[in-house]
This record gives sequence, C-alpha cells and structure tokens, in this order.
Amino acid sequence: MIVHDPSGATWRVKRRWLPWRLRRRDPERLADVADAGGGSPDDLLIGLAIFVGVIVLVVVVPFIAVLAIMVAELLLLLLLLPLFVLLRAAAVARWPVEAWRADRLVRAEAVRGWRTSHHRMLELADDIRGGRLARPGESPTS
Repeated sequence: MIVHDPSGATWRVKRRWLPWRLRRRDPERLADVADAGGGSPDDLLIGLAIFVGVIVLVVVVPFIAVLAIMVAELLLLLLLLPLFVLLRAAAVARWPVEAWRADRLVRAEAVRGWRTSHHRMLELADDIRGGRLARPGESPTS
C-alpha cells in the first residue's frame, strides 16, 4: 500500500512473499568501452575484426550470461513460491512486513499470520501518516 507522511514523502508498506529480495541490476553501472584511438588505413580490417570481437566479448557474452542467470533465478522463485505460501498459510513461517521510502528499507518486521501481518501493515501506515515512523537519519515527530 502507498502512504504519504506529513512532509508529503511517498512510502510503501508491503508484505514480502519470499524470504529474500531480488537483486536490482543497474545497467548504468556497466563500464564503458574505452576508445582505442586511431590507426593507419591499412589496419582498418584488422582493427574492425578486433573491435567486433571485443564487442562480442564485452557486450553480447555478458548479456547472455546475465539473462541466463536472471531466468534461472526467476524459475527458482517460481518453484519455491508455492512452498513459502503454504508454510505461511499454515502459520509456520512468518510474513515479512516492510516499510520503504524512496527505494530505501526503513522498517522490516516478521509477523506470524496473514491477518496479523495485514493489521501490522495498517498500523505502520497509520504511524507513517502521523509522522511517528522516522525516516532514515531523523527522529520521530511525536
């Protein structure tokens, strides 16, 4: 659920279905390929072949490897999801309840039971609306 605090900041309060979070992959963190400089016209064909080989090694191979890892992770999540849902539905495992502000985890709690976790989410949302849940680096205003 999306909640706004008194200063107007947007928060997300949610239950996490799996006991871990997916890793975020930022394409902007990839290193740029450096410019090798100029060469003579005689070396154009060799330079072009080396350039294409480097592009394949630097861009295509890692792209395929990352794609394969992401697909494998997704398949693993899909296989384990029914198990975790059954364990949590039987009140054996706890539901992680989280409060996020601007992609930063502010509060995480483990609550046993679907209804209890829903009530805890509502309590956290009320705390955020009332300014009683501190943002990172701040103290509550209560």
